[in-house]
Amino acid sequence: MDDLNEQGTELYSHHGVLVKSQSQNRDEDSQCSGTLSITEYKSIGKCIEWKPTEVSVDSETNDQEWAMVNTVGRRSRTLSGGNDGQSRCRPVRIEMSDLKSFRITRNGQQVTLMQRDGTTHSAFFFQHGNADCFVTALKGYIKTAKSRKDKHMYIVLDQPESQVLDRSFAELDLFTENTSDVVWKFVRNLHHRPYETTLEAFSKLTDIWLYRPVEQRREEEVAELLNRSLTLDETATNVVGEEYAVIQIGSGPVLPPRPPAPRGVPLTVDQWAQFQDEDGRVLEVDIVKDIIFKGGVVPQLRYEVWKYLLGYFPWDSTHAERQQLRKRKVEEYFQMKLQWRSITPGQEQRFSDYRERKSLIEKDVNRTDRTLPFFAGENNPNLQLLSDILMTYVMYNFDLGYVQGMSDLLSPILCLMTNEVDAFWCFVGFMDKVVTYTLTMSLH
Repeated sequence: MDDLNEQGTELYSHHGVLVKSQSQNRDEDSQCSGTLSITEYKSIGKCIEWKPTEVSVDSETNDQEWAMVNTVGRRSRTLSGGNDGQSRCRPVRIEMSDLKSFRITRNGQQVTLMQRDGTTHSAFFFQHGNADCFVTALKGYIKTAKSRKDKHMYIVLDQPESQVLDRSFAELDLFTENTSDVVWKFVRNLHHRPYETTLEAFSKLTDIWLYRPVEQRREEEVAELLNRSLTLDETATNVVGEEYAVIQIGSGPVLPPRPPAPRGVPLTVDQWAQFQDEDGRVLEVDIVKDIIFKGGVVPQLRYEVWKYLLGYFPWDSTHAERQQLRKRKVEEYFQMKLQWRSITPGQEQRFSDYRERKSLIEKDVNRTDRTLPFFAGENNPNLQLLSDILMTYVMYNFDLGYVQGMSDLLSPILCLMTNEVDAFWCFVGFMDKVVTYTLTMSLH
């Protein structure tokens, strides 16, 4: 009982969470409201706790015992006496290390926790449908993977593997382990969430390279940081298990200095015209790409050239072929848009995946680049365009649907194109490139 008397540090709390009370008489079952929290103790580590609202924090221990399952499956004694609601609503404590999985149901309103010894606790019901806040906080302390058999269930991964990975990075000393270091976060997250991590990284790059002035970019500082961090000497290698190796750092050779790579001249309007024949086909595509890679494109050409770079227009297409292609793409776009706009409220209520993605898009759109003139102000119609394009993309690629950060990737494309259809198909081409890149990264 000493562990139960210990005062812990509350890391997260959520009020108004309902739990069904336990009673031998089913007719007397009721729901109790309380606070669900994540608390850390020095003796047992992090725990998930639920306390009924009726129980005072200052009450005696004898009146408030925990319904606790520890790492070896030992259950503490339960309260006795009385059939009132308060006596049946016992506080619950679950050690984080004993959590096996959790399931999210009822449109994100209910979370059920399962222990490694097979114990399943009464479901926690979130009255306002915001269980995602608790789940997000929980995922900050454990590693999870979505079940292949049940899309609503998340499996808690064994911690030793993650700890070995973190230790390997620490021993390598490639990057400073700083929770505020973007590079360190990217390296760690890429192993566990390759797709989401890549999207988040790309969304940050759009802000750096498209919206910030050149003088604010810090490529030289970043390059110097990476060059210095990658200065390694592998004097000894010890195998840990079968998957990871710890590399001991010592004295030895240093990476050569980075060769100079000055920025080239951007592709100009005259050059662009010279690289096209009389029918509008782009000639010497590799040379054009090389110029763009080294120097970019002058601003007045981006509207046209980006359509080629993002796969909307084929490089070898003529003026007439591009007109026909765009006509087909306009029809295809509005057919897909009509699909989601014609979904009735009843259909949406029974379509949880669609409803969840729609909700996430609405949240992200309202906070995407609102400081830019293109999206600034209340009731800005460009925000509706952004939302419509993302919703149509859900219908175009329902396997992927929507991942947080995609609104940031679409934003610069829409700002440049200003046209709903053109922005959508450029975004499709960009996402295809991101998916290909992500799959390549995950295979390595």
